[in-house]
Amino acid sequence: DNSLDDGVSFLSSKHEAAKPSHYVPTNNGVPYCKECDKPAQFCALDNGCTDFYCSKTCMEEFSGGEIEPPFFDLRGPTLKVKVSENCTVQNVSLDDALLVAANHMPNLNSVDISVAQDYILKDDYTDHSGKNLVLTPMVIKQFLESVKNKLVAFVFRLPDCCWEEMKEMTNKCSSLTPLGNMPNIKKLDLTHFGFDDVRTLSKCLSNSLQSLTLCHVTMGRQLEWSASESNDVVMKLCQLTNLVSLDIADSFAMTDRHLHILLPNLPRLRCLGIEGRFGDIHHSQVTDVGFQAIANYCPRILSLNASYLGNVTINGVRKVICKCHDIIELELGEVDFELQHLKEIVTTPPKLRLFRCGNIGVSTRYGNSNPRDRRLMEQAVQATEGRVVICTLGDGKIDVSLSSPHKMNQDQSMDMLERAHRQQFDPLICLQWEGII
Repeated sequence: DNSLDDGVSFLSSKHEAAKPSHYVPTNNGVPYCKECDKPAQFCALDNGCTDFYCSKTCMEEFSGGEIEPPFFDLRGPTLKVKVSENCTVQNVSLDDALLVAANHMPNLNSVDISVAQDYILKDDYTDHSGKNLVLTPMVIKQFLESVKNKLVAFVFRLPDCCWEEMKEMTNKCSSLTPLGNMPNIKKLDLTHFGFDDVRTLSKCLSNSLQSLTLCHVTMGRQLEWSASESNDVVMKLCQLTNLVSLDIADSFAMTDRHLHILLPNLPRLRCLGIEGRFGDIHHSQVTDVGFQAIANYCPRILSLNASYLGNVTINGVRKVICKCHDIIELELGEVDFELQHLKEIVTTPPKLRLFRCGNIGVSTRYGNSNPRDRRLMEQAVQATEGRVVICTLGDGKIDVSLSSPHKMNQDQSMDMLERAHRQQFDPLICLQWEGII
């Protein structure tokens, strides 16, 4: 019994039905392959329509050997749509992806979306790519309402400078507010989103969250947070007592007072990102007093990203490294300390594996550092028996001469860090160090 599924069965009858740009061919309710009519496993988003395939082989045969369109697995748990700047598909419809996922992904429990800037940001004077993203407020809101009890993770990472365009696509982000009523959601990432008011943002935050990323989130038309808006969002964050990971890099105007109010309310917190603003290291008001709050209230912290905090000194750093004995990853790019302090910083925390800092000394990748700088960096790493990997913001990993046993320690650290990095971007993992330590 062949039929055409209009793909909108999840929509409430109280609303006008949003129709996908391409009807879904189904056989007994199951989409079938465009090539061989077998039950489909993959859905490809190809120039404003959806194409279904039973395997990657059929998809490759249809596309001439290259899997070009963004596609996702209908049998998997995650609606994963990654649209890179190299994608040649002109029109990508997230509306269609959401419609298909709601009706034809029985195991759906998470969403993971990222879209390149040229699909969102339009400039009448410079844009000649012709690329376009389709996302409408009604579809995303009703999708979220339809999967309210199923979703455990929602990750939607935007590129920079697309705040206003995304507001239009989400009705000033009000279409995302069903996220705040999801009883089982554990992970939320809204990187580079823009909100017009704290009330709407707060409505998106469920008290069940364990991992929250609000990096580079802007507020209002001026894209800046007022003191009162910052205070309001901190009070909301205080309610998220299940958080094990919180990243609010370059978002609201964080102060020492905010850290002293917030951190006592997050007893399970293990990963914290309070990175300041690149290019304006004194934009953040966090000082050594704020680092004292981290030391006092987060002694079991595993990862701390506090780069671009120009008002923090070695005294604040010492407070953290002396009390946070479990810390594995410490990022202090552009924080004020001298190269002579490097050995103290990397040897004091007994479990430290990664230290990221600014461009201390001169570039080391190409052998241009002066002998004294080079010697101090080598001595710091050697003092940890190779356990600590040192990276700079500009040059990456610092390579030093190590004995074979110490080189093995360094390799083990790199393996741990790479695994944690992968897990950090896994929508189904809230704590990046899970299963590693």
